[in-house]
Amino acid sequence: ARAQLPPDDKSFTQKFKVQPAVGDDAKKHPDKHLPKAHTCFFSLNLPSYSSQAIMEDRMRYAMYNCVEMDADFRLSEIEMTGWDLM
Repeated sequence: ARAQLPPDDKSFTQKFKVQPAVGDDAKKHPDKHLPKAHTCFFSLNLPSYSSQAIMEDRMRYAMYNCVEMDADFRLSEIEMTGWDLM
């Protein structure tokens, strides 16, 4: 896992990949899913959100509330309080 991004663009030795979300439910109901980052593979699984506003909301929520590396976690019900999944 990477603890942080490289300090400048010249230090990026691996290409960053944005990939579609994995799983049938994430494909059928993308707005109900958060993005998943894979720090070891330098990639992001990003659902096909219905709008840019929803994507921004889900990205911010994940950035500010994820406390684990490489999506090796599942939010508990108590942590989901205030998260409107429509």
